[in-house]
Amino acid sequence: MSHKSASLTTLALQKFKRNFWGGVLSLSVIAFYIVIALFAYIIAPDNTAYANQMHLSIHSQPPGFEVNMLELPVASLPSSIWDWWNGRKSNQEEIPYSELKIENGRSYYRPYDVNGSQLDFVDANFAVADGMELSRFRESYTSHKTFLLGTDKYGRDLLSRMMIGARISISIGFIAVLYH
Repeated sequence: MSHKSASLTTLALQKFKRNFWGGVLSLSVIAFYIVIALFAYIIAPDNTAYANQMHLSIHSQPPGFEVNMLELPVASLPSSIWDWWNGRKSNQEEIPYSELKIENGRSYYRPYDVNGSQLDFVDANFAVADGMELSRFRESYTSHKTFLLGTDKYGRDLLSRMMIGARISISIGFIAVLYH
């Protein structure tokens, strides 16, 4: 009685032929995660390095959470061709707010509070051009953000962190297959 041993590739192809649509679905999911991992910083809402933009005032929020952000320029940082791979350093300070006002050429904001209490206005330390209206200020220096999967205990976007984390998971899987 002869016992013929099949290679691992042959066994895998036989199983793939037996369950074709299961294999196609599995390969599609893997391909999807590879695309997410490769282009994570282009696709992710938070494209800072490691999706590490923290907003402590909006910590632990549920999926679908929305907030207005005041975006004050900090410094002009040079961009690199590798920003799509490594993320970028933030060149603006993002501050969650509930209300804005302009008085005497200065901008003021009321910080967002998760409990809904009315905090006092804070000086944004940002001079406003003479005669700038609040509506024009909002167009230039604010945005509305939606956190589709919510925020973690440091106020970081969970969707962005999962997309960046997919890169690590795919890398570990790839290395495990290579060294097996």
